Amino acid sequence: MFVRERTPRWIVLYGVYLCLSGLSYRRASAALTPFARRCWTAVWLWVQGLGGAVEGLFTPRARVVWVDETQVWVHGRAWWLWVAYDLDTRAIVRLRLTAVRDGFQALAFLLKLRDHHGVRTVYTNGGSWYPWAASQARLAHKIMESHERNP
Repeated sequence: MFVRERTPRWIVLYGVYLCLSGLSYRRASAALTPFARRCWTAVWLWVQGLGGAVEGLFTPRARVVWVDETQVWVHGRAWWLWVAYDLDTRAIVRLRLTAVRDGFQALAFLLKLRDHHGVRTVYTNGGSWYPWAASQARLAHKIMESHERNP
């Protein structure tokens, strides 16, 4: 008997984000493989169902962003979800999943923000890996406490 597995919401949202960022359905499906095996048609259906609703949540350009990372668990394994969002519009600029959290991953994330989204200033919560990564990416780095970000 076939049992249909419910896909976690964050995987669906990440799949839609990948497609809205320019990946094909097949490549987005392949990128999701470590977390859930879904065919490209499933990703296509997600985009058809959610694409218009979440399209306004993402913005292609931003000068100043807040960057943070959080740990998510997938099949008993820890992954790091990196998020950058525009401080003015509160729209998501970029997402990235990595197996480790360190300065090199932060640098790769910040370089994509600079080169693909026009980011010039990055606000963070003061993680020790951000100052080095921001200086290497030639971005202004400022530390903002969470109470300053959420009045």
